[in-house]
Amino acid sequence: MSSALRDGVSSWSQSQTGGSKTPVPQSVVAQALNIPVFPRSSGGSGGGGGGAASGGGGGRQGGGSKKQSSPRRDARAYASTASRAAGLARAFREGDREALAKAGLDFDRLSELPSRSELVRAILNVVCDADMGSDIPAEEQRDIAAHLLDWMFDGTENRTLPDAVATAEHAIGLIVAEIFLSEAGEFHSTDAVSREEFISGVYETSQQLAAGSNLAQSGASQKDIDKAIQRGLRWLRRAHRGGDS
Repeated sequence: MSSALRDGVSSWSQSQTGGSKTPVPQSVVAQALNIPVFPRSSGGSGGGGGGAASGGGGGRQGGGSKKQSSPRRDARAYASTASRAAGLARAFREGDREALAKAGLDFDRLSELPSRSELVRAILNVVCDADMGSDIPAEEQRDIAAHLLDWMFDGTENRTLPDAVATAEHAIGLIVAEIFLSEAGEFHSTDAVSREEFISGVYETSQQLAAGSNLAQSGASQKDIDKAIQRGLRWLRRAHRGGDS
C-alpha cells in the first residue's frame, strides 16, 4: 500500500464530516484500482485464531476458491461480537476478576497461560461459544474477535490499554476488511502485488477509514458504528470495483 494511497484515503475520510459528503477522488480510485482483487480463501482461522498477526488477515494467506454464495451479513452482530471480545480483554488487562467471573473465566488461570495465543483462544472460546454456529458469518466473527483480542493483548503495540475510541475504531476496521474480503468475488489481477500484500493493504486501508470515524470519547452509539462500517465498505467497493458501490 503506497503512502500516496494511504494519504489519499485519509484526506478523503477526514473531509466526510457533517453535511459535506463528496465522492472518492478519482486520483485515489485510480491508485486503488492498481491493487488486484483476489478471491477469499475458503478456509479461515476459525475458533483457533489466537495466533493471528496483529496486522490482520492472518487467516487469509494462500490460495482458495471463490465462495459459491454470499450470505447476508448483519454488521450489528459483528459489532456485538467484537464488543464482547473487547470487554473481556479490557477486564483481563485491568484485573477485573468480577467481570471475568461473570463470563465464566478465572483471572488467575488466564494469567498462568504460557502464551498470548493461548490467552486469546481461551477468551475467544467464551466470546464465540457453540451457540454461535459454524456458518460463514460465524467464522468471520470469530476471525474478527481473534484479531481484536490479539491486538489488545499485544504489549509491544499497546503498552497501555487502548481507550474505548481506539478499540472501537480498530474493531470497525477489522469488520470492514473482513466483510469486504469475504464478499469479494474473483477479479482480474496482475502480477504486481501478491495475495498477501493485497490483503494487508485492505486491512491497512480499512484502519485508515475507521480512524476517521470521529467517534465520541464518551462512547460510540450503535448508529455511529453502523454508519462507520457501511461507509468503509462503500469506499472499498467503489475503489476496488471501478466505481460500483
